[in-house]
Amino acid sequence: MPMLNFQLQLIKSMGMEQIPLDESFIHRKSAVKTARIGSMSFRNDKFRKVRMTYFDAGDNVQVFNTLWYPSYEYDAPLLGVDLISLGKNRVLSVIDFQPLYPTTEYHDKHIEHLTSIRQKYPELHGTLSGKIYDDTSFFSKNMLFGRFKDESQVDSVVLPAFQEYLERYLSSVNACIPNSSEESMNAVKKRQQDYDIYSALKDPAVGLFEAYFGKEWSDSFVHDFLFSLCRNSPVVNVPVHQYKIDDVTGAVKPVPLSKN
Repeated sequence: MPMLNFQLQLIKSMGMEQIPLDESFIHRKSAVKTARIGSMSFRNDKFRKVRMTYFDAGDNVQVFNTLWYPSYEYDAPLLGVDLISLGKNRVLSVIDFQPLYPTTEYHDKHIEHLTSIRQKYPELHGTLSGKIYDDTSFFSKNMLFGRFKDESQVDSVVLPAFQEYLERYLSSVNACIPNSSEESMNAVKKRQQDYDIYSALKDPAVGLFEAYFGKEWSDSFVHDFLFSLCRNSPVVNVPVHQYKIDDVTGAVKPVPLSKN
């Protein structure tokens, strides 16, 4: 996985500290179908948590996900990245500086400078479906979103776009002036917590993990690792997006959303 390897090399060059994880989060095999999932997490003085996960279910499903959480002294966006391949004929990619605040002022300060990079990748100018995320306040106007019928453009389009956004992200966070006041840090933590609460409920990958690894492990993985700031919040414990694995082919199919 070139995106994972590129990020790991970058993290290594930054001298980031690896965060110890529960053994079941580091590597897990599915008892339902041939599938495995692995995760790592890192930190330094600028980022309280940089997590990455790779999910491998052969040709049926491949997922790379990473999320960068700045330390609370910085009101910088989160960097969120997803690359999902379903059956090799449905490929989705999302790369975004995910804003803490959906305001024009925040956009001008933290997001607008991405416009020139985004213009280089017209293949990634799609929009998220409202069926997946009904609240777009945590997504920026310079999000890179691609939907492809095969994996042919991953290396030629998605990878270089990811590299440019990640490098720009690091330079922009490094340029941020820290604010260690209790009021400012509490405000940043609150918005990061709001993001975790929303994502634990809405992220389509949550239902995918439950389908392959069971509800008990999936709940712990989501609330104790992926979106750990939602741990003590009254989050609905059933993911909005759920999936069913075909017993014969192993193909993954979404369960239709309830209209209620």
